[in-house]
Amino acid sequence: MNIVTDILVDAVNKRIYQAAAYVSREPTSGTNAADAGTNATTLVDAALISAVDDFYIGYTVHNVTRSLSGLVTDYDQASKTITCASITGQTTGDTYYLTNPGYATVDLYTALMNWCDDQANMDDPVPMTAQTPNAFTLINGWFIDDETVKWFKDGAITTVGWTHPTNITGIRLLQLDAAANLTSADIGKAVLGGTTGDTGKLLAYNETRKVLWVRCDAADDLFDNATEAITVDAVACGNMTTASTTGENLYVNVYTLGTLTSVYDTVYVIQNDSKLTAWWSHGITAFDVLIKVKELGATIDSGNVIVFCRYYPTAGDAALYDHFPITLTAGRQAVPLATALDLNNTSAQSVVADYLNGTTYTMTFGFAGPYTRTLGAVTKDYDVEIDCNNARVSEMYEACKYVCREGSTTQLDADNGEEYIYADPTYAPVKASPLGTFAGGKFFGARGVWIKNYHSDDAQAFQLISSDGTTVNPPNAVTCSVVALVSGDKVAMFMLDAAGGNIEKDTFTLNGQHLSSSTTVTVNEAIIDGWSGQNPPAAGYLRVVSSVDGSEVLKEYTSWTGSIFTLSGTLGVQCETGWKVYIPILDKAATSSTLANVLVKKTGGSDHVYIRTVVRMYATPGTSIVPWSQDTSIPYAGVTVNATRTADGIAL
Repeated sequence: MNIVTDILVDAVNKRIYQAAAYVSREPTSGTNAADAGTNATTLVDAALISAVDDFYIGYTVHNVTRSLSGLVTDYDQASKTITCASITGQTTGDTYYLTNPGYATVDLYTALMNWCDDQANMDDPVPMTAQTPNAFTLINGWFIDDETVKWFKDGAITTVGWTHPTNITGIRLLQLDAAANLTSADIGKAVLGGTTGDTGKLLAYNETRKVLWVRCDAADDLFDNATEAITVDAVACGNMTTASTTGENLYVNVYTLGTLTSVYDTVYVIQNDSKLTAWWSHGITAFDVLIKVKELGATIDSGNVIVFCRYYPTAGDAALYDHFPITLTAGRQAVPLATALDLNNTSAQSVVADYLNGTTYTMTFGFAGPYTRTLGAVTKDYDVEIDCNNARVSEMYEACKYVCREGSTTQLDADNGEEYIYADPTYAPVKASPLGTFAGGKFFGARGVWIKNYHSDDAQAFQLISSDGTTVNPPNAVTCSVVALVSGDKVAMFMLDAAGGNIEKDTFTLNGQHLSSSTTVTVNEAIIDGWSGQNPPAAGYLRVVSSVDGSEVLKEYTSWTGSIFTLSGTLGVQCETGWKVYIPILDKAATSSTLANVLVKKTGGSDHVYIRTVVRMYATPGTSIVPWSQDTSIPYAGVTVNATRTADGIAL
């Protein structure tokens, strides 16, 4: 590397330009084919470019095979041999790549000051001034193009003297419908507007953007006809699509601080809702660049950019993501980024892609909210709906990471997934994984994210946040079981009014007379939260207590809603208004060694549901047991009661 040969000065056109396009990685991938000396300090590759000797001095060799690197100290272009700092174990067959470190902007300033004091250049205007070691200004209308700026780091560049006609030979940007028939030999050639007759000299062009940068010949060369034909050196180039613009450029220096998962992590930038094509290499230290914030006087998206690192290697072992929005104004500005290995995201991309394409699952991501959804009796709105298609939430989490990785074009809320940050700009972003994180076997959804059709084993393996910021947990469906039974054992599990107290038989009150043919039982109270601060089992057993003689009607119910229990069959006995209704958890004969029911143990409900379990059996002599009961409570995770069956040798 040599700035004098890489960056050239054109005094006639007052422009600074690159001798060859900046390439951060060269070659993209190579192999050490032979040795020209000690393995540790040399490598040979016929694919290396033919150039002047010492071309690669200052580059860094990254030996992928050894996961080591070394600074290049010599290059012999004839033998294609690089000499570098020692890389332990380097040998024939190792793969590598080279990174171009570019130049500090102060190197450009220094080179230009050296150019200025050449005796032959004493009559040329000074190109650049320095405000600080990291802030420089191109003055006197000197021009630098966007591609040349890519060579520089560690200092910002602004321009003075481009605005026309404040500077009568200022610079104008011409937007065309094509930028055809142009070559580098056209630089400095005459540009003519076919209608206005405006003229200037071509400084640079971009065929992709269809634009020309032109130095005007006089104050009235405005190129202000929005449709006129443009020629360069009398050759048709294209037609204007709008009047030309003029003003100053600003390139702000942006660099990263922090620690990334590996040197292979890639950093990318979104500006004005578009991803910048990276000219930098990977790794946190490689991102030290100048980003154009103002073009011809127009600030791009108010100076806002977002710098991302969302590293998901093809083979898996992804990182936790990070991003940082920043408003670029001037000088040198730091972007803090930090990533770490995501131990819950180890699957290869091909595996996770299979969760989305229908081979394993067909997960979908919907953004047509608001979605009004109910979880654990809490009804809220959500912005995003993820259909797991029976996948485990751990798999769904990896899919969330996959669709938000760098390079993802999956459309999330009308943006490519690599740009997605949140469901609504007012929400706090979840940088590590924008749709939700995963820890301790549990998915924690980002605000506004709803999940559905998850695997039944994951009924409690997640926590959501609704659009209004309410944390919503799934209902805690716990199992209450009695084990060590024998088929035919009569089993009941009753709720008590206190620890060691009486069976609670007045939980609900019958609403109106119920005929024996009734298929429902309606109570005065709301069933939800009415059972010791909890909800009773979704299906189970109820008893209606007569206020006349205390007798009880035992029935099974299949569901409940509001204040109504739906029975399995009919009531069978006429019951009167005001009679009490209570809900045993279990109330039937066992048909196997275990009898169980499920209820929802609510977060925020009573810490204790006190219960009494009763097991009795009398059939024939020799099969009876001594009546047994045990008082306990139901913890948050449910309860299993071991029945004690003691043979009753006395009962006939």
